[in-house]
Amino acid sequence: MKKLWLAILTGALTACGHDGSDDDSPQPEVLGVVATLPTPHAGPFGAKLTPDGSKLFVPLFGTYGSEGPGSTLAVFDTATNSLLAEIPVGERPEDVDFTEDGLYAYVTNSNSATVTVLHVPSLSVVDTIPLGKAFDPNTYEGTYPYGIAVRNGQAYVFCSAYGDGNDEHVKVVDTNPASPTFHRKTGGIVLSGVYTRGAFRPGANELVVARGQADNDWAATPQIAIFSTDSGEVLSTIPIQQAPGGFHGMEDLCVTPNGKYAYAASYNSGSGEAEVYVVDLVSRKFQDLVVLDNGDITTHGVGMRPDGLLVGVTSWNLGRVSFLFTPTNTVVYEYETGKNPNEVAFSPDGTRAYVTNQNSHTVTVVALRSTSDLVHRLVLDAIEQGKASAAAAGDLRPRIDALKNPMVTGSQSSLDETVERIRYWASRDELSIGKPKKLDASGAARNGFAVPREGVNAR
Repeated sequence: MKKLWLAILTGALTACGHDGSDDDSPQPEVLGVVATLPTPHAGPFGAKLTPDGSKLFVPLFGTYGSEGPGSTLAVFDTATNSLLAEIPVGERPEDVDFTEDGLYAYVTNSNSATVTVLHVPSLSVVDTIPLGKAFDPNTYEGTYPYGIAVRNGQAYVFCSAYGDGNDEHVKVVDTNPASPTFHRKTGGIVLSGVYTRGAFRPGANELVVARGQADNDWAATPQIAIFSTDSGEVLSTIPIQQAPGGFHGMEDLCVTPNGKYAYAASYNSGSGEAEVYVVDLVSRKFQDLVVLDNGDITTHGVGMRPDGLLVGVTSWNLGRVSFLFTPTNTVVYEYETGKNPNEVAFSPDGTRAYVTNQNSHTVTVVALRSTSDLVHRLVLDAIEQGKASAAAAGDLRPRIDALKNPMVTGSQSSLDETVERIRYWASRDELSIGKPKKLDASGAARNGFAVPREGVNAR
Protein backbone atom coordinates (compact mmCIF):
# COMPACT_ATOMS: atom_id res chain seq x y z
CA MET A 1 0.00 0.00 0.00
CA LYS A 2 2.85 2.38 0.86
CA LYS A 3 4.44 1.72 -2.54
CA LEU A 4 1.12 2.41 -4.28
CA TRP A 5 0.66 5.78 -2.58
CA LEU A 6 4.31 6.67 -3.24
CA ALA A 7 3.81 5.95 -6.94
CA ILE A 8 0.66 8.07 -6.96
CA LEU A 9 2.41 10.95 -5.20
CA THR A 10 5.33 10.75 -7.63
CA GLY A 11 2.91 10.83 -10.56
CA ALA A 12 1.14 13.85 -9.11
CA LEU A 13 4.41 15.74 -8.69
CA THR A 14 5.43 14.85 -12.22
CA ALA A 15 2.09 16.09 -13.53
CA CYS A 16 2.70 19.37 -11.76
CA GLY A 17 6.12 19.73 -13.41
CA HIS A 18 8.24 18.98 -10.30
CA ASP A 19 10.32 15.86 -9.75
CA GLY A 20 11.01 16.37 -6.04
CA SER A 21 14.57 17.67 -6.48
CA ASP A 22 15.97 21.13 -5.83
CA ASP A 23 17.37 21.42 -9.36
CA ASP A 24 15.82 24.47 -11.05
CA SER A 25 17.08 23.52 -14.52
CA PRO A 26 14.37 22.81 -17.14
CA GLN A 27 12.93 19.33 -16.76
CA PRO A 28 12.14 17.15 -19.80
CA GLU A 29 8.50 17.09 -20.84
CA VAL A 30 6.63 14.09 -19.47
CA LEU A 31 3.97 12.64 -21.77
CA GLY A 32 1.74 9.60 -21.48
CA VAL A 33 0.36 8.18 -18.23
CA VAL A 34 1.54 10.41 -15.38
CA ALA A 35 -0.74 9.40 -12.50
CA THR A 36 -3.28 6.85 -11.33
CA LEU A 37 -5.91 8.16 -8.91
CA PRO A 38 -7.67 5.64 -6.62
CA THR A 39 -11.35 6.35 -6.09
CA PRO A 40 -12.81 6.03 -2.57
CA HIS A 41 -15.47 3.58 -3.72
CA ALA A 42 -15.95 1.24 -6.67
CA GLY A 43 -17.10 1.82 -10.20
CA PRO A 44 -15.91 5.21 -11.49
CA PHE A 45 -18.04 5.74 -14.58
CA GLY A 46 -18.35 9.21 -16.12
CA ALA A 47 -15.96 12.12 -15.68
CA LYS A 48 -16.11 15.85 -16.21
CA LEU A 49 -13.89 18.78 -15.30
CA THR A 50 -15.30 22.02 -14.00
CA PRO A 51 -15.23 24.76 -16.67
CA ASP A 52 -12.15 26.31 -15.05
CA GLY A 53 -10.40 22.92 -14.99
CA SER A 54 -9.64 23.03 -11.26
CA LYS A 55 -11.73 20.03 -10.22
CA LEU A 56 -12.59 16.62 -11.65
CA PHE A 57 -16.01 15.15 -10.83
CA VAL A 58 -16.34 11.33 -11.02
CA PRO A 59 -19.64 9.51 -10.32
CA LEU A 60 -19.03 6.16 -8.57
CA PHE A 61 -21.46 3.65 -10.09
CA GLY A 62 -20.53 0.73 -7.85
CA THR A 63 -20.31 -2.92 -8.88
CA TYR A 64 -22.58 -5.84 -9.59
CA GLY A 65 -20.62 -7.85 -7.05
CA SER A 66 -20.09 -7.67 -3.31
CA GLU A 67 -19.94 -3.89 -3.00
CA GLY A 68 -23.19 -3.42 -4.88
CA PRO A 69 -24.62 -0.14 -6.19
CA GLY A 70 -22.66 3.03 -5.61
CA SER A 71 -24.24 6.23 -4.33
CA THR A 72 -21.47 8.84 -4.20
CA LEU A 73 -19.46 11.17 -6.40
CA ALA A 74 -15.72 11.79 -5.98
CA VAL A 75 -14.16 15.22 -6.50
CA PHE A 76 -10.44 15.57 -7.24
CA ASP A 77 -8.18 18.62 -7.22
CA THR A 78 -6.52 18.57 -10.67
CA ALA A 79 -3.52 20.61 -9.51
CA THR A 80 -2.50 18.02 -6.93
CA ASN A 81 -4.47 14.92 -8.07
CA SER A 82 -5.76 14.67 -4.50
CA LEU A 83 -9.26 13.71 -3.38
CA LEU A 84 -11.18 16.77 -2.17
CA ALA A 85 -14.54 15.24 -1.30
CA GLU A 86 -16.91 12.34 -1.65
CA ILE A 87 -20.50 13.54 -1.97
CA PRO A 88 -23.65 11.40 -1.43
CA VAL A 89 -25.94 11.33 -4.49
CA GLY A 90 -28.53 8.83 -5.78
CA GLU A 91 -28.12 5.14 -6.48
CA ARG A 92 -25.84 4.10 -9.35
CA PRO A 93 -24.65 7.54 -10.54
CA GLU A 94 -23.24 7.48 -14.08
CA ASP A 95 -22.60 10.90 -15.63
CA VAL A 96 -22.20 14.55 -14.73
CA ASP A 97 -22.25 17.92 -16.49
CA PHE A 98 -22.01 21.57 -15.44
CA THR A 99 -23.73 24.84 -16.17
CA GLU A 100 -21.57 27.10 -18.33
CA ASP A 101 -20.69 29.29 -15.34
CA GLY A 102 -19.59 26.25 -13.33
CA LEU A 103 -21.94 27.06 -10.46
CA TYR A 104 -23.99 23.84 -10.58
CA ALA A 105 -23.27 20.22 -11.41
CA TYR A 106 -25.96 17.73 -12.43
CA VAL A 107 -25.49 14.01 -11.74
CA THR A 108 -27.63 11.22 -13.25
CA ASN A 109 -28.66 8.47 -10.81
CA SER A 110 -29.70 5.43 -12.84
CA ASN A 111 -31.44 3.26 -10.25
CA SER A 112 -33.05 6.22 -8.47
CA ALA A 113 -34.43 7.79 -11.67
CA THR A 114 -33.24 11.18 -10.42
CA VAL A 115 -30.73 13.93 -11.08
CA THR A 116 -28.77 15.26 -8.11
CA VAL A 117 -27.91 18.96 -8.21
CA LEU A 118 -24.63 20.02 -6.61
CA HIS A 119 -23.49 23.52 -5.74
CA VAL A 120 -19.91 23.44 -7.01
CA PRO A 121 -18.27 26.15 -4.84
CA SER A 122 -19.47 24.51 -1.63
CA LEU A 123 -19.45 20.91 -2.93
CA SER A 124 -22.89 20.38 -1.42
CA VAL A 125 -26.18 18.86 -2.59
CA VAL A 126 -28.83 21.51 -3.15
CA ASP A 127 -31.61 19.62 -4.94
CA THR A 128 -32.84 16.28 -6.27
CA ILE A 129 -34.93 16.19 -9.45
CA PRO A 130 -37.25 13.19 -10.05
CA LEU A 131 -37.51 12.08 -13.68
CA GLY A 132 -40.06 9.27 -13.61
CA LYS A 133 -40.77 5.83 -12.26
CA ALA A 134 -37.82 4.44 -10.28
CA PHE A 135 -35.96 1.67 -12.10
CA ASP A 136 -36.71 -1.92 -11.05
CA PRO A 137 -33.59 -4.08 -11.59
CA ASN A 138 -35.74 -7.25 -11.48
CA THR A 139 -38.15 -6.31 -14.28
CA TYR A 140 -35.94 -3.69 -15.99
CA GLU A 141 -38.91 -1.34 -15.99
CA GLY A 142 -38.84 2.33 -15.15
CA THR A 143 -36.79 5.37 -16.04
CA TYR A 144 -33.05 4.71 -16.12
CA PRO A 145 -31.07 7.94 -16.68
CA TYR A 146 -27.38 7.76 -17.57
CA GLY A 147 -26.00 10.53 -19.82
CA ILE A 148 -26.56 14.27 -19.43
CA ALA A 149 -25.71 17.43 -21.38
CA VAL A 150 -26.33 20.97 -20.04
CA ARG A 151 -26.50 24.19 -22.06
CA ASN A 152 -28.44 27.47 -22.19
CA GLY A 153 -30.56 26.84 -19.12
CA GLN A 154 -31.59 23.29 -19.97
CA ALA A 155 -30.30 19.84 -19.09
CA TYR A 156 -30.93 16.99 -21.50
CA VAL A 157 -30.97 13.64 -19.73
CA PHE A 158 -30.52 10.50 -21.84
CA CYS A 159 -32.30 7.47 -20.44
CA SER A 160 -34.22 4.31 -21.10
CA ALA A 161 -37.91 4.46 -20.24
CA TYR A 162 -39.00 0.86 -20.69
CA GLY A 163 -42.31 0.19 -18.95
CA ASP A 164 -42.60 3.85 -17.97
CA GLY A 165 -45.57 4.55 -20.22
CA ASN A 166 -43.86 6.44 -23.04
CA ASP A 167 -40.90 6.66 -25.39
CA GLU A 168 -39.52 9.81 -23.79
CA HIS A 169 -35.89 8.75 -23.85
CA VAL A 170 -34.50 12.29 -23.66
CA LYS A 171 -35.89 14.24 -20.71
CA VAL A 172 -35.49 18.01 -20.38
CA VAL A 173 -34.84 19.75 -17.06
CA ASP A 174 -34.91 23.51 -16.44
CA THR A 175 -31.53 24.74 -15.13
CA ASN A 176 -32.23 28.48 -15.34
CA PRO A 177 -32.24 29.98 -11.80
CA ALA A 178 -34.48 32.85 -12.97
CA SER A 179 -37.16 30.49 -14.26
CA PRO A 180 -40.31 29.58 -12.25
CA THR A 181 -39.69 25.94 -13.22
CA PHE A 182 -36.08 25.91 -12.04
CA HIS A 183 -34.89 22.35 -11.33
CA ARG A 184 -38.05 20.73 -12.62
CA LYS A 185 -38.57 18.39 -15.51
CA THR A 186 -40.25 20.51 -18.20
CA GLY A 187 -40.53 18.18 -21.18
CA GLY A 188 -38.81 15.60 -23.27
CA ILE A 189 -38.12 14.22 -26.71
CA VAL A 190 -40.36 11.32 -27.65
CA LEU A 191 -38.98 8.94 -30.25
CA SER A 192 -38.70 5.16 -30.05
CA GLY A 193 -35.42 3.37 -29.58
CA VAL A 194 -32.46 3.26 -27.24
CA TYR A 195 -30.44 6.44 -26.68
CA THR A 196 -26.97 6.81 -25.27
CA ARG A 197 -24.89 9.87 -24.50
CA GLY A 198 -25.28 12.90 -26.75
CA ALA A 199 -23.61 16.25 -27.35
CA PHE A 200 -24.58 19.73 -28.49
CA ARG A 201 -23.53 20.97 -31.89
CA PRO A 202 -21.66 24.27 -31.42
CA GLY A 203 -22.99 27.13 -33.50
CA ALA A 204 -26.40 25.52 -33.91
CA ASN A 205 -29.41 24.80 -31.70
CA GLU A 206 -28.99 21.09 -32.21
CA LEU A 207 -28.52 18.04 -30.02
CA VAL A 208 -26.72 15.06 -31.57
CA VAL A 209 -27.47 11.64 -30.07
CA ALA A 210 -26.66 8.03 -30.87
CA ARG A 211 -29.91 6.08 -31.33
CA GLY A 212 -30.40 2.33 -31.59
CA GLN A 213 -33.40 0.01 -31.97
CA ALA A 214 -35.43 2.52 -33.98
CA ASP A 215 -39.17 1.82 -33.80
CA ASN A 216 -38.31 -0.61 -30.98
CA ASP A 217 -36.84 -3.06 -33.48
CA TRP A 218 -33.91 -4.90 -31.91
CA ALA A 219 -32.32 -5.50 -35.34
CA ALA A 220 -32.80 -1.94 -36.63
CA THR A 221 -29.82 -0.10 -38.09
CA PRO A 222 -28.33 2.29 -35.50
CA GLN A 223 -28.55 5.99 -36.24
CA ILE A 224 -27.12 9.35 -35.36
CA ALA A 225 -30.22 11.42 -34.53
CA ILE A 226 -30.17 15.22 -34.64
CA PHE A 227 -32.79 17.11 -32.62
CA SER A 228 -33.73 20.77 -32.44
CA THR A 229 -33.13 22.18 -28.96
CA ASP A 230 -35.79 24.80 -29.73
CA SER A 231 -38.66 22.46 -30.56
CA GLY A 232 -37.44 18.96 -29.66
CA GLU A 233 -38.28 17.85 -33.19
CA VAL A 234 -36.18 15.36 -35.13
CA LEU A 235 -34.20 17.24 -37.77
CA SER A 236 -32.31 14.33 -39.28
CA THR A 237 -31.40 10.69 -38.77
CA ILE A 238 -28.23 9.26 -40.29
CA PRO A 239 -27.97 5.43 -40.47
CA ILE A 240 -24.75 3.74 -39.37
CA GLN A 241 -23.94 0.37 -40.94
CA GLN A 242 -21.65 -1.49 -38.57
CA ALA A 243 -19.28 -4.38 -39.14
CA PRO A 244 -21.04 -7.77 -39.40
CA GLY A 245 -21.45 -10.00 -36.37
CA GLY A 246 -22.67 -9.71 -32.79
CA PHE A 247 -24.90 -7.15 -31.14
CA HIS A 248 -23.91 -3.57 -31.85
CA GLY A 249 -24.60 -0.46 -29.86
CA MET A 250 -23.16 3.03 -29.53
CA GLU A 251 -22.21 4.04 -26.01
CA ASP A 252 -21.01 7.59 -26.50
CA LEU A 253 -20.71 10.51 -28.92
CA CYS A 254 -18.80 13.78 -29.16
CA VAL A 255 -18.79 16.75 -31.56
CA THR A 256 -15.93 18.89 -32.87
CA PRO A 257 -15.83 22.50 -31.56
CA ASN A 258 -16.56 23.87 -35.03
CA GLY A 259 -19.77 21.81 -35.17
CA LYS A 260 -18.78 20.01 -38.37
CA TYR A 261 -18.25 16.41 -37.27
CA ALA A 262 -19.61 13.90 -34.76
CA TYR A 263 -17.63 10.89 -33.53
CA ALA A 264 -19.53 7.88 -32.17
CA ALA A 265 -18.01 4.66 -30.81
CA SER A 266 -19.50 1.21 -31.32
CA TYR A 267 -19.71 -1.40 -28.58
CA ASN A 268 -19.79 -4.90 -30.08
CA SER A 269 -20.49 -7.67 -27.60
CA GLY A 270 -20.26 -10.51 -30.11
CA SER A 271 -17.87 -10.00 -33.00
CA GLY A 272 -17.03 -7.37 -35.56
CA GLU A 273 -14.55 -4.51 -35.43
CA ALA A 274 -13.48 -1.80 -32.98
CA GLU A 275 -15.08 1.07 -34.85
CA VAL A 276 -15.51 4.82 -34.45
CA TYR A 277 -17.95 6.45 -36.88
CA VAL A 278 -17.44 9.96 -38.22
CA VAL A 279 -20.52 11.86 -39.40
CA ASP A 280 -20.57 15.16 -41.31
CA LEU A 281 -23.14 17.23 -39.44
CA VAL A 282 -23.25 19.90 -42.16
CA SER A 283 -24.10 17.62 -45.08
CA ARG A 284 -25.86 15.10 -42.77
CA LYS A 285 -23.87 12.24 -44.27
CA PHE A 286 -21.57 9.47 -43.12
CA GLN A 287 -18.01 10.79 -43.51
CA ASP A 288 -15.45 8.27 -42.36
CA LEU A 289 -14.89 5.16 -40.30
CA VAL A 290 -11.94 4.55 -37.98
CA VAL A 291 -11.03 0.97 -37.10
CA LEU A 292 -8.85 0.86 -33.99
CA ASP A 293 -7.47 -2.54 -35.01
CA ASN A 294 -6.43 -3.44 -31.46
CA GLY A 295 -8.26 -6.74 -31.04
CA ASP A 296 -10.94 -5.34 -28.72
CA ILE A 297 -14.45 -4.88 -30.13
CA THR A 298 -15.84 -3.25 -26.96
CA THR A 299 -15.16 0.36 -27.95
CA HIS A 300 -16.86 2.39 -25.22
CA GLY A 301 -16.39 6.08 -24.46
CA VAL A 302 -15.30 8.98 -26.64
CA GLY A 303 -14.20 12.44 -25.57
CA MET A 304 -13.39 15.53 -27.65
CA ARG A 305 -10.34 17.62 -26.80
CA PRO A 306 -11.32 21.31 -26.56
CA ASP A 307 -9.19 22.26 -29.56
CA GLY A 308 -10.91 19.57 -31.67
CA LEU A 309 -7.65 17.89 -32.69
CA LEU A 310 -7.88 14.71 -30.61
CA VAL A 311 -10.67 12.29 -29.78
CA GLY A 312 -10.03 9.97 -26.84
CA VAL A 313 -11.53 6.46 -27.22
CA THR A 314 -11.62 3.72 -24.59
CA SER A 315 -11.38 -0.02 -25.28
CA TRP A 316 -13.31 -1.60 -22.43
CA ASN A 317 -12.03 -5.19 -22.43
CA LEU A 318 -8.46 -4.35 -23.43
CA GLY A 319 -7.88 -1.63 -20.84
CA ARG A 320 -6.56 0.97 -23.25
CA VAL A 321 -7.23 4.52 -24.36
CA SER A 322 -6.52 5.54 -27.96
CA PHE A 323 -6.30 9.08 -29.31
CA LEU A 324 -7.47 9.87 -32.85
CA PHE A 325 -6.01 12.83 -34.72
CA THR A 326 -9.12 14.37 -36.31
CA PRO A 327 -7.48 15.96 -39.40
CA THR A 328 -6.58 12.44 -40.61
CA ASN A 329 -8.93 10.29 -38.49
CA THR A 330 -6.10 7.98 -37.53
CA VAL A 331 -4.80 6.66 -34.20
CA VAL A 332 -1.70 8.58 -33.09
CA TYR A 333 -1.32 7.59 -29.41
CA GLU A 334 -2.31 4.56 -27.34
CA TYR A 335 -1.85 4.06 -23.58
CA GLU A 336 -2.67 1.31 -21.11
CA THR A 337 -5.23 2.20 -18.44
CA GLY A 338 -6.89 0.35 -15.59
CA LYS A 339 -9.45 -2.41 -15.96
CA ASN A 340 -12.53 -1.63 -18.08
CA PRO A 341 -12.04 2.05 -18.97
CA ASN A 342 -15.28 3.94 -19.51
CA GLU A 343 -15.14 7.65 -20.27
CA VAL A 344 -12.54 10.25 -21.26
CA ALA A 345 -12.53 13.87 -20.05
CA PHE A 346 -10.06 16.58 -21.11
CA SER A 347 -8.68 19.57 -19.24
CA PRO A 348 -9.64 22.96 -20.76
CA ASP A 349 -6.17 23.37 -22.32
CA GLY A 350 -6.20 19.78 -23.61
CA THR A 351 -2.89 18.79 -22.01
CA ARG A 352 -4.49 16.29 -19.62
CA ALA A 353 -6.93 13.47 -20.30
CA TYR A 354 -8.71 11.66 -17.46
CA VAL A 355 -9.92 8.07 -18.03
CA THR A 356 -12.28 6.36 -15.58
CA ASN A 357 -11.53 2.66 -15.03
CA GLN A 358 -14.76 1.08 -13.85
CA ASN A 359 -13.44 -2.21 -12.51
CA SER A 360 -10.05 -1.19 -11.17
CA HIS A 361 -11.61 1.70 -9.22
CA THR A 362 -9.10 4.24 -10.53
CA VAL A 363 -8.74 7.21 -12.85
CA THR A 364 -5.81 7.25 -15.28
CA VAL A 365 -4.25 10.67 -15.98
CA VAL A 366 -2.60 11.07 -19.39
CA ALA A 367 -0.35 14.03 -20.27
CA LEU A 368 -0.58 15.25 -23.88
CA ARG A 369 1.16 17.84 -26.03
CA SER A 370 -0.21 21.36 -26.33
CA THR A 371 -2.07 22.33 -29.50
CA SER A 372 0.85 23.81 -31.43
CA ASP A 373 3.31 21.15 -30.19
CA LEU A 374 0.92 18.37 -31.18
CA VAL A 375 0.50 19.56 -34.75
CA HIS A 376 4.19 20.41 -35.11
CA ARG A 377 5.37 17.03 -33.82
CA LEU A 378 2.94 14.86 -35.81
CA VAL A 379 3.53 16.64 -39.12
CA LEU A 380 7.30 16.89 -38.62
CA ASP A 381 7.51 13.18 -37.76
CA ALA A 382 5.57 12.33 -40.94
CA ILE A 383 7.95 14.45 -43.05
CA GLU A 384 11.09 13.02 -41.41
CA GLN A 385 9.80 9.45 -41.83
CA GLY A 386 9.12 9.93 -45.55
CA LYS A 387 5.35 9.78 -45.07
CA ALA A 388 4.73 13.10 -46.82
CA SER A 389 5.14 13.92 -50.49
CA ALA A 390 7.49 16.73 -51.48
CA ALA A 391 4.50 18.95 -52.24
CA ALA A 392 2.85 18.23 -48.87
CA ALA A 393 6.11 18.78 -46.99
CA GLY A 394 6.78 22.02 -48.81
CA ASP A 395 3.30 23.32 -48.01
CA LEU A 396 3.08 22.18 -44.39
CA ARG A 397 6.55 22.79 -42.98
CA PRO A 398 6.35 26.62 -42.98
CA ARG A 399 2.81 26.45 -41.63
CA ILE A 400 3.70 24.30 -38.62
CA ASP A 401 6.84 26.35 -38.00
CA ALA A 402 4.65 29.45 -37.89
CA LEU A 403 2.46 27.83 -35.22
CA LYS A 404 5.51 27.77 -32.92
CA ASN A 405 5.99 31.51 -33.35
CA PRO A 406 4.78 33.34 -30.21
CA MET A 407 3.10 35.92 -32.44
CA VAL A 408 1.06 33.17 -34.13
CA THR A 409 0.60 30.65 -31.32
CA GLY A 410 -3.00 30.72 -30.20
CA SER A 411 -4.26 32.11 -33.50
CA GLN A 412 -7.36 30.06 -34.27
CA SER A 413 -7.44 31.11 -37.92
CA SER A 414 -3.83 30.01 -38.47
CA LEU A 415 -4.48 26.69 -36.74
CA ASP A 416 -7.70 26.07 -38.68
CA GLU A 417 -5.96 26.78 -41.98
CA THR A 418 -3.10 24.42 -41.13
CA VAL A 419 -5.53 21.69 -40.08
CA GLU A 420 -7.44 22.00 -43.35
CA ARG A 421 -4.19 21.66 -45.29
CA ILE A 422 -3.31 18.52 -43.31
CA ARG A 423 -6.75 17.13 -44.11
CA TYR A 424 -6.31 18.02 -47.78
CA TRP A 425 -2.95 16.28 -48.19
CA ALA A 426 -4.14 13.21 -46.26
CA SER A 427 -7.19 12.94 -48.53
CA ARG A 428 -4.83 12.87 -51.54
CA ASP A 429 -2.73 10.04 -50.05
CA GLU A 430 0.24 12.42 -49.89
CA LEU A 431 0.44 12.51 -46.09
CA SER A 432 0.25 9.67 -43.58
CA ILE A 433 0.05 10.35 -39.84
CA GLY A 434 -0.46 7.69 -37.17
CA LYS A 435 -1.55 4.11 -37.69
CA PRO A 436 -2.52 3.19 -41.27
CA LYS A 437 -6.20 3.14 -42.16
CA LYS A 438 -7.85 -0.26 -42.00
CA LEU A 439 -11.21 -0.91 -43.63
CA ASP A 440 -12.34 -3.25 -46.37
CA ALA A 441 -14.26 -1.99 -49.37
CA SER A 442 -17.50 -3.67 -48.30
CA GLY A 443 -17.49 -1.74 -45.03
CA ALA A 444 -17.22 1.54 -46.86
CA ALA A 445 -19.88 0.55 -49.37
CA ARG A 446 -22.35 -0.26 -46.60
CA ASN A 447 -22.09 3.34 -45.46
CA GLY A 448 -22.35 4.84 -48.91
CA PHE A 449 -18.85 6.12 -49.63
CA ALA A 450 -16.00 4.86 -51.80
CA VAL A 451 -12.79 3.42 -50.44
CA PRO A 452 -9.46 3.60 -52.29
CA ARG A 453 -7.12 0.63 -52.46
CA GLU A 454 -5.10 1.78 -49.42
CA GLY A 455 -8.14 2.18 -47.17
CA VAL A 456 -10.49 4.92 -46.06
CA ASN A 457 -9.17 8.48 -46.12
CA ALA A 458 -10.34 11.44 -44.11
CA ARG A 459 -12.19 13.85 -46.39
